[in-house]
Amino acid sequence: MKKFIFLLFILLISFFITPVMSIEQEVKFKGTKEEMNGVKIIKNPARPLYGEIKLDLQKDLVIGNDNDENYTLYRVWDIKADDRGNIYVLDSGAYRIQKYDREGKYLRTTGMS
Repeated sequence: MKKFIFLLFILLISFFITPVMSIEQEVKFKGTKEEMNGVKIIKNPARPLYGEIKLDLQKDLVIGNDNDENYTLYRVWDIKADDRGNIYVLDSGAYRIQKYDREGKYLRTTGMS
């Protein structure tokens, strides 16, 4: 009997919660749609629908320069760091792994160079 009451309680709760959760804010496109010579043209409004998106990016670490082959990476496949902060870069374009210290200074190459 307790299981039946519990299931009934869950069913009633879901009956009332589901409509509330399914309410979505209707977004109306404020641009224009035209067709010219069989081509659909969509013109966006001057103001974005969701407001301006601002990104505040800061450099955390820069590795290398353009003049040293040890810092030239051709096709980075993966980047990992060990518990000492050393950085390992798998460069699949040059078939090698480059190792750098925590400050980005070149340490060694494993594989072809």
